Amino acid sequence: RFLQKRIKLGNHEERHLALEKVLPHLALLWQDASGNYVLQQLLEHGDEETRNELMKGVEKEGVVALSLHMHGCRVVQKAIK
Repeated sequence: RFLQKRIKLGNHEERHLALEKVLPHLALLWQDASGNYVLQQLLEHGDEETRNELMKGVEKEGVVALSLHMHGCRVVQKAIK
């Protein structure tokens, strides 16, 4: 929850640092009950550059695979909004 709060309330540098840390672990995070919320927070509160980088990672993992996963589908839904 701490990370989610920092993403929501933090500045650009904090969000970018969070993005750098999560990108190598996307496959684990979108499958995790708590990790998918971190990704959703980045999509919701990140700037355009952050969202674009995250979406590149999501595309690399496979949108269909994400959409079919219990937790991953929430990340896809947030990305569509």
